Amino acid sequence: MRNIITLIGVILSIALIVIGKKRHNKLFVSIGVVLILICSVYIVPGFFRGVRDGFINGSM
Repeated sequence: MRNIITLIGVILSIALIVIGKKRHNKLFVSIGVVLILICSVYIVPGFFRGVRDGFINGSM
């Protein structure tokens, strides 16, 4: 469930950034950037954990 919420947040933030750039609205761009930063806080630790486990248990 957390992955789905994070994915929706990333998609929403990218949409806000695109809409903000087209309409020259800095508020939408700022909100989009903040949402991406918040979502990356949840994504990055899992990514590094997966990379670490892949190197430890992988077939290198």
